[in-house]
Amino acid sequence: MTRLIICLAAVTVALALAASAGSAVFTIHGDWKMGSFKVKRDGTLGGAINAFGQPGSQERNGEVCTVRWARHGLKIVFYNLGGSNPCEPATGFFSNARARGPKWETNRQLRIGDRQRRLKNLYPNATFHSALRNFYPSGWWLVTRRSQFGTGSYPGLLAHMRDRRVVAFHVRYPAGGD
Repeated sequence: MTRLIICLAAVTVALALAASAGSAVFTIHGDWKMGSFKVKRDGTLGGAINAFGQPGSQERNGEVCTVRWARHGLKIVFYNLGGSNPCEPATGFFSNARARGPKWETNRQLRIGDRQRRLKNLYPNATFHSALRNFYPSGWWLVTRRSQFGTGSYPGLLAHMRDRRVVAFHVRYPAGGD
């Protein structure tokens, strides 16, 4: 009987831990940190795997590797311009990410589903920009960065909206130095 009680207690604790891990909230800090993934310090695929676990899928297309963690509503594009495999943990470098679903919020507590009015209250300096095809969607630039090549600016953190509600966050940082 004692063994049965201990076994049931262990199963209950395991289920509780699994449920809490599945319902974790990830906080995006500008373009430098997503959850525990430190994009600017270790923007490698290996760093993302350490933060989010094994991905559900990855697809290579030349120098680009698209990696998805469906359970987290996360897609990250990694690249390598030096000829190495961008789908390898040490040689895939962060380019951009899209985070959707209720697990995501910014460090100012802007969440998926929040209205445009809340976005403007939390980010009074945010500006709306149209999409740049194959680079970023239209949306509110929450963090704006200057290109290191003098070619203008880009959104380090962007809130994509649909029907005046946040539907996704986009993070962009050239971790590979391009």
